[in-house]
Amino acid sequence: MNKLFVYGSLLQGELRHGVLEGSRWLGSVLARASLRDLGSYPALLGGSGTVVGELYAVDDQTLAQIDRIEGYDPDHPDDSLYRRVTLPIRHLADGHRETVLAYRYNHPPAGRRIGHGDYRRWRLEQQSEAQWVLAYGSNLCPDRLAARVGVPLAFERGSIPGFELRFNKHAQGGGAVCANIGWVGGSAACPAVAWELTREQVETLDSYEGTPDHYLRMTLPFEGEQAGRRVCQVYVAQPDRIEHALQPADAYVAHIRRGYEFHGFGAAVLSRLEALLDAAAQPAPSRSG
Repeated sequence: MNKLFVYGSLLQGELRHGVLEGSRWLGSVLARASLRDLGSYPALLGGSGTVVGELYAVDDQTLAQIDRIEGYDPDHPDDSLYRRVTLPIRHLADGHRETVLAYRYNHPPAGRRIGHGDYRRWRLEQQSEAQWVLAYGSNLCPDRLAARVGVPLAFERGSIPGFELRFNKHAQGGGAVCANIGWVGGSAACPAVAWELTREQVETLDSYEGTPDHYLRMTLPFEGEQAGRRVCQVYVAQPDRIEHALQPADAYVAHIRRGYEFHGFGAAVLSRLEALLDAAAQPAPSRSG
């Protein structure tokens, strides 16, 4: 199997994702590069920025099919639209680094630069001023959110498929941790609420979340209970901000409990929260011999 980093039309929710339906999703990852919008697809180029993407395990047959989609000819790589190259990436869930395959644009830079490096977010923001932003931590609480950005336009309960709730994001004030999500795959689904916010409200929320240094505002699929699956924006902790030796503050957890209750997530979800908090309260295992 081949590990392939995708960042454009092959992402979940995008035009060509069906090619990867038989491939295994290995989580959300970051690459050090730059991204430009070429119209109907993006160009991955060298650079010092951050590009957000997904990692997949693909077989040789699927890889050959993607070669054709990307205009890559292994026999004539210099004449190809994209070249298949190796690229260092970093997993958002745990900061693990590895080198995988990716398609890099084989022509001079063109198109508009996507500064934040997330093609799906770029497309969403081109389509609408208002954005659906997912909450899984303290922003689940309507009072907490309103105090920060004002009353949202709308909301929907649901979950983030493939991810689980974690308390491992080092709080900006120090001494505690905040909520985060980590990809585990399978049947995992993190309880979440999608809030519809104006552009101004989202930008205000960025300041509370310490974006992009503490939390990265990116996109993930959301399984809404009314509207079904769609791509929404969400805050995920930067790998360098992950901390395993601290616990969340009581006041912070109270916002999450209030959010679960307000949105009617039910006893099972609350029980899983308490189990997670109990686990977080246990001493970290010793790494000594």
